[in-house]
Amino acid sequence: MRIRLVLLALLLAATASAQRPLVPHPPGPPLGVPFTINLASPQAVNLVGWWPIAEPNAGGAILHVRSLWHRHGTLTAMDPATDFVPDGTKGLALDFDGVNDYVALADIDLSTGITIALWVKPATLPAGHIALVIKGAPSTAATNYALRHTASGKLIFSYYSGVFHDYTTNAVVLSVGTWTHVAFSYSFGVGSSVAMYVDGSVVGGSWTSGTGNSLPTTNDLKVELGAFNLTTSRVQFYTGKMVDVRISDRALSASEVWQSYAAETRYDLYRREGPWAIAIAQAPPAGTTIPPIL
Repeated sequence: MRIRLVLLALLLAATASAQRPLVPHPPGPPLGVPFTINLASPQAVNLVGWWPIAEPNAGGAILHVRSLWHRHGTLTAMDPATDFVPDGTKGLALDFDGVNDYVALADIDLSTGITIALWVKPATLPAGHIALVIKGAPSTAATNYALRHTASGKLIFSYYSGVFHDYTTNAVVLSVGTWTHVAFSYSFGVGSSVAMYVDGSVVGGSWTSGTGNSLPTTNDLKVELGAFNLTTSRVQFYTGKMVDVRISDRALSASEVWQSYAAETRYDLYRREGPWAIAIAQAPPAGTTIPPIL
């Protein structure tokens, strides 16, 4: 009888433990606290660029990247004093005016696989296709990859392989004034591998142009946030806020995309100490401490 009672107690304890809710990580580094990339995180695997947009540097012109490749971004027609905007749990978000704001990142060619993930909060949904993350020049038919939104709030991914390929969500997924986590994963040349995610969940879509069964062209242009590069000018300017932009060089799985979205795991990529530390402009608030990322 004693053995049975012990086994019953262990079973009840295990059941209670399994039913406990997950404890979220802290909501990101407080403003003014330096952080780096956590290279031990599974989210760092295949990551070729990460722009958390959590701070301006001391001079205000550079958007730091947390990667080993030092792929900083250069702000264009943007004022660090007014375009880095505190926004709730997102920390400092980058605010695009939809007129001439954009960020030039780095020349990151991808031809095997891709995942783009970021948080967006559109201030408006203007006519046409609007640039989010793009590496391309449509005037020379050299689009390596492009993630945009439509006037109705759908998402569209495009690339060029001799013809244009466009994958568009079936439903409206973006709303004015609402933070939404969006992600796109795809193995180039395999149209059936495509997946678009909204707030961590797959949403339906289809290839509205092309089939996705061809490999992309590449180019010598930089990836840009918030505008489409026409080589001599730019169009399709984004209006709204953006934060935590990530690019990986393979198609991440659904569970991996979920980790970049979920409150329990999204900050696992952030680390506040290490050899890649870059201090930020603001001083930490008095008494600020950050629990270690577990």
